Amino acid sequence: MPNRFVIFPVDKLTAAEAYKAWGDAQFQALSGEVGGILGLLNTDAFGQHVTVYFGPPFVWMEEVPEPVGGPAMRADGVLHDDWVRPPEE
Repeated sequence: MPNRFVIFPVDKLTAAEAYKAWGDAQFQALSGEVGGILGLLNTDAFGQHVTVYFGPPFVWMEEVPEPVGGPAMRADGVLHDDWVRPPEE
């Protein structure tokens, strides 16, 4: 289960969507699950875009290294161990 996140600035929704799609494709290749998703794209309490990081310490049978291209795909984001969820209404 992934437990790190990539947080993209408010004005970088397109970059966040691209990273999420890339992560989903990496997960599908790894798992063989057609249409599988690594995680959701969320908005944090500050309006930033949050998605799951595809790289260590993600484990699928064994720890998965970050694939080639990962750092470039998340260049506009910042890695975090957690994120601030918006208050529930």
